Amino acid sequence: MIMGSCEEKLMLIEAVLAEGNIEDWLGKLEKEMQRSVRAVCIKGAQDCFSMGLIDFVRAYQSQIALLGI
Repeated sequence: MIMGSCEEKLMLIEAVLAEGNIEDWLGKLEKEMQRSVRAVCIKGAQDCFSMGLIDFVRAYQSQIALLGI
């Protein structure tokens, strides 16, 4: 078993442009990352009891699957 070979992606709800002052756009990126993860958490919370365990784990990133479990 190879650990760490899996890659998980979470799409941002809204793109953040890397332009202007670096502190400004990094701050915007951080807020958008938090907003996007929060949205997936909410969706996962809705789905965790309506899906089978295997389907739920396969449908969501591991962080969200662990929260649902």
